[in-house]
Amino acid sequence: MFSGIEQKEAEMDLGDFPVFRMMKQKLGWLNQRQRVIAENIANADTPNYRAQDLKQIDFRKVPSDKLFSSALTRTHEGHIKGSGTDQSFRINRENADYEINPSGNSVVLEEQMLKSTQNAGDHQLVTSLYRKHMSLFRIALGRGAGR
Repeated sequence: MFSGIEQKEAEMDLGDFPVFRMMKQKLGWLNQRQRVIAENIANADTPNYRAQDLKQIDFRKVPSDKLFSSALTRTHEGHIKGSGTDQSFRINRENADYEINPSGNSVVLEEQMLKSTQNAGDHQLVTSLYRKHMSLFRIALGRGAGR
């Protein structure tokens, strides 16, 4: 059917699709953030330990031509024209400690648990998006939406 070289060229790399590249990067970030949160919790009683967190990923800083290789086009006059406006909001917040106990430790267990819960929810969202996109690929390839 395919020779070795043709087989390699015929294989589809999901990393070529911007949405999969972004999901992979986000999952890696979530994994690392969970490690940092776990380290904060483990050091909740360590004197002079400062709670840490990772800087948020900002996909807006990635050049758009690297993320999206095609633009929306109106192929028929009867189609609705897109607005093309960006409605994303940037939130600036300072990384201030909620409280510091007498030993100099800034870990607040409640805050770390909230971050951990948010992290788990974000992970579930990204993996759900991944499953949905894979389902769409299977439908497009005629293999059905089954797992």
